[in-house]
Amino acid sequence: MFATLTQVGLPLALILIMTGVGMSLRPSNFRDVLRAPKAFFVGTVAQLLLLPAIAVLLISLFGLQAELAMGLFILALCPGGTTSNLSKFTEKTP
Repeated sequence: MFATLTQVGLPLALILIMTGVGMSLRPSNFRDVLRAPKAFFVGTVAQLLLLPAIAVLLISLFGLQAELAMGLFILALCPGGTTSNLSKFTEKTP
Protein backbone atom coordinates (compact mmCIF):
# COMPACT_ATOMS: atom_id res chain seq x y z
CA MET A 1 0.00 0.00 0.00
CA PHE A 2 2.74 2.45 0.98
CA ALA A 3 4.79 1.59 -2.12
CA THR A 4 1.78 2.29 -4.33
CA LEU A 5 1.30 5.65 -2.66
CA THR A 6 4.93 6.70 -3.06
CA GLN A 7 5.44 5.29 -6.55
CA VAL A 8 2.10 6.19 -8.12
CA GLY A 9 0.13 8.58 -5.93
CA LEU A 10 2.82 11.13 -5.18
CA PRO A 11 4.07 11.45 -8.78
CA LEU A 12 0.48 11.90 -9.98
CA ALA A 13 -0.12 14.57 -7.33
CA LEU A 14 3.08 16.33 -8.40
CA ILE A 15 2.00 16.23 -12.05
CA LEU A 16 -1.34 17.80 -11.16
CA ILE A 17 0.24 20.51 -9.01
CA MET A 18 2.88 21.43 -11.60
CA THR A 19 0.25 21.48 -14.36
CA GLY A 20 -1.84 23.85 -12.27
CA VAL A 21 1.14 26.12 -11.66
CA GLY A 22 2.08 26.09 -15.33
CA MET A 23 -1.48 26.85 -16.43
CA SER A 24 -1.55 29.91 -14.17
CA LEU A 25 1.35 31.50 -16.10
CA ARG A 26 0.44 34.27 -18.51
CA PRO A 27 2.48 35.89 -21.30
CA SER A 28 2.74 38.97 -19.08
CA ASN A 29 4.76 36.90 -16.58
CA PHE A 30 7.40 36.25 -19.22
CA ARG A 31 7.34 39.88 -20.37
CA ASP A 32 7.98 40.96 -16.78
CA VAL A 33 11.10 38.80 -16.70
CA LEU A 34 12.30 40.28 -19.98
CA ARG A 35 11.63 43.83 -18.73
CA ALA A 36 13.43 43.31 -15.43
CA PRO A 37 15.99 40.55 -15.92
CA LYS A 38 18.10 41.83 -13.02
CA ALA A 39 15.36 41.01 -10.50
CA PHE A 40 14.97 37.55 -12.00
CA PHE A 41 18.69 36.80 -11.85
CA VAL A 42 19.12 38.21 -8.34
CA GLY A 43 16.25 36.02 -7.13
CA THR A 44 17.61 32.97 -8.92
CA VAL A 45 21.13 33.42 -7.56
CA ALA A 46 19.79 34.02 -4.06
CA GLN A 47 17.67 30.88 -4.18
CA LEU A 48 20.27 28.62 -5.80
CA LEU A 49 23.48 29.86 -4.13
CA LEU A 50 22.72 32.05 -1.14
CA LEU A 51 20.13 29.80 0.49
CA PRO A 52 22.37 26.68 0.52
CA ALA A 53 25.30 28.81 1.75
CA ILE A 54 23.20 30.09 4.65
CA ALA A 55 22.18 26.50 5.44
CA VAL A 56 25.82 25.41 5.56
CA LEU A 57 26.60 28.38 7.81
CA LEU A 58 23.75 27.50 10.19
CA ILE A 59 24.77 23.85 10.22
CA SER A 60 28.33 24.75 11.19
CA LEU A 61 27.31 27.45 13.68
CA PHE A 62 24.90 25.26 15.59
CA GLY A 63 26.74 21.96 15.10
CA LEU A 64 23.60 20.15 14.03
CA GLN A 65 23.39 16.37 14.12
CA ALA A 66 23.80 14.60 10.78
CA GLU A 67 20.06 13.97 10.33
CA LEU A 68 19.09 17.58 11.03
CA ALA A 69 21.98 18.93 8.97
CA MET A 70 21.00 16.85 5.94
CA GLY A 71 17.35 17.82 6.33
CA LEU A 72 18.18 21.52 6.50
CA PHE A 73 20.53 21.28 3.55
CA ILE A 74 17.97 19.40 1.42
CA LEU A 75 15.35 22.03 2.25
CA ALA A 76 17.78 24.77 1.27
CA LEU A 77 18.59 23.04 -2.02
CA CYS A 78 14.94 22.36 -2.87
CA PRO A 79 12.93 25.24 -1.45
CA GLY A 80 9.37 24.28 -2.18
CA GLY A 81 6.50 26.61 -1.49
CA THR A 82 8.21 28.28 1.44
CA THR A 83 10.74 30.50 -0.31
CA SER A 84 10.01 30.07 -3.99
CA ASN A 85 6.52 31.53 -3.72
CA LEU A 86 7.38 34.58 -1.61
CA SER A 87 7.07 36.82 -4.66
CA LYS A 88 3.33 36.13 -4.76
CA PHE A 89 2.94 38.14 -1.58
CA THR A 90 4.82 41.13 -2.95
CA GLU A 91 3.05 41.35 -6.30
CA LYS A 92 0.83 44.31 -6.93
CA THR A 93 -2.82 43.40 -6.99
CA PRO A 94 -5.11 45.15 -9.47
